[in-house]
Amino acid sequence: FGGGFAQAPLCTAPNGDFVSEVVEFNTDSIAIKTWFYRFDQQGDTLFRKLHLQGSNSDTLFLGGYQAVPTSDSGFAICGSYYEPGMQDAVATLLKTNELGDTLWFRQYPSSGVAYGIDENFDNGFLLTGRKSGQTWNGLFLIRTDSLGQELWRRWYGGYLDASQQVHLASDGNIVTWANHRTVWAPDAFDTVACRLTKWNQQGTVIDQGEYRMPYRPFTSDFEELPDGSWITMGKWGEMYRFNKFSASLDTVWTRTYWFFGGFHNLFDVEPTSDGGFIATGEAKQTGANNDPIPGLQTVTVLKLDSMGCLVPGCHTVGVQEIVLGLEDALRLWPNPASDHVNVQVSLPSGFEVHGDLVLEVQDALGREVLRSPLPGSGGGGPSPFSFQLSALPSGLYHLHLLDDTRVLTGTKLVKE
Repeated sequence: FGGGFAQAPLCTAPNGDFVSEVVEFNTDSIAIKTWFYRFDQQGDTLFRKLHLQGSNSDTLFLGGYQAVPTSDSGFAICGSYYEPGMQDAVATLLKTNELGDTLWFRQYPSSGVAYGIDENFDNGFLLTGRKSGQTWNGLFLIRTDSLGQELWRRWYGGYLDASQQVHLASDGNIVTWANHRTVWAPDAFDTVACRLTKWNQQGTVIDQGEYRMPYRPFTSDFEELPDGSWITMGKWGEMYRFNKFSASLDTVWTRTYWFFGGFHNLFDVEPTSDGGFIATGEAKQTGANNDPIPGLQTVTVLKLDSMGCLVPGCHTVGVQEIVLGLEDALRLWPNPASDHVNVQVSLPSGFEVHGDLVLEVQDALGREVLRSPLPGSGGGGPSPFSFQLSALPSGLYHLHLLDDTRVLTGTKLVKE
């Protein structure tokens, strides 16, 4: 469905349906339209309604970047609009009822593009985005009333290739996640920091936290956790980057992941019921670093635990390489376990093991408490087999599968 420019922002309705603002672009007439789509939980289209249409056939841009459900069961969609004759693009905000009927549409002069939106405590809205060509203090935070009328605007940050986001925090303040130039230096990537900023409802900065990396750090999504801390997401160079900040915006941990040697983006992260996170994005093989299929663009889903680990226990001190992609190679049951646990190892056909396979158990502090080679010649079988835990006290552990040089995979283990 759809096609053309911009994104097709997606959000969930209260009943579990999905809502999206889809751009339709006609290459023959250069005409742009946006449609409100509502899908059921299986992804089938329930209906669509025309929302916006360019005022002439030369409209160059019209689209949405984020959609959110609102407290009145409707939806709000932020985006951008530009056509010939305008001095610059303007950020937009469109409000609908639950059936997708347009209630009102606002444009904000001298703005550019609104990438992030959240509903405020007073049923107004918070918008953040960027003004094209303004790389120093080029990002904006706009607060509106419940009808989308601008109450105030603040300029901050400043770097173009990023997706700014905003949330109403549980303490009633406003938090933005965006890139920020630390000094004025055009095209100097090492002057860019990824910054979490807390504002009060009057638009005054009251706290900040950030991380800096030596090359091209960009921001994408972030979410508040139940204890008031924050999980942030973006990329550094061509790598996925996750940071956890405390409620006082101090860095708690940082995790970096990458696949192949190509181009990577993460677009959305959500907390999960087990205390961890799930993130979605893309990985594109550019042909560099011996990518197996140059040009292949792959949707990526990452499931991380509460410490941001793909392999449980990655946060403990160690120098071994961690192999990615073997999360399904280790299975154990029952879990929780008592005096023993059944372990099954199923490495992919043709996978090269460096030496013997070993099972290592670490406690919650990362201390090795048990180590055993896998039964069988060369440490490769038989599987499944029974692994004895009787010497361990009750508690939470991490079970890792190792060879002589690497951590191949791992999982959590609870001893009753």
